[in-house]
Amino acid sequence: MRILQPPPGTLYFLDPDMPVTAQRIALRAEAAGAVAWSCATLALDTADAPARAPLREGRHVITARDAASGRTAETWIEVRGL
Repeated sequence: MRILQPPPGTLYFLDPDMPVTAQRIALRAEAAGAVAWSCATLALDTADAPARAPLREGRHVITARDAASGRTAETWIEVRGL
């Protein structure tokens, strides 16, 4: 179980010229089974593949859980305004 996207410590910047709905990142993981994503500070969109995280300012820890093995992995991102 490992998170492929986003790498830990990735820094993103919000673009004031782009709509908020367009400022999202894809979440990808390598796992034996289906992946359940969670984040205490972001409302993740997991309805479609790949799952997506909307960007908003702050430091965010994102967790992936492998449904087959129960193993988890974490990554974190930082988002700043321009």
